[in-house]
Amino acid sequence: MHHKNIKCVVQKQLETQFPNWKRLGRKTKRKLAKQVLAEVNAEYNLSVPIADHLG
Repeated sequence: MHHKNIKCVVQKQLETQFPNWKRLGRKTKRKLAKQVLAEVNAEYNLSVPIADHLG
């Protein structure tokens, strides 16, 4: 279930950092999404149990 938690964190980060997400091209979106995913994976701790809410 950690993958769902990571996906939620990535989506929230993309929404806050790039408010014009819908106007960007597909290649640009893919590049930015990979960059954000790498950042979240580097910081995410898999040993912590998953909380019900992301608060």
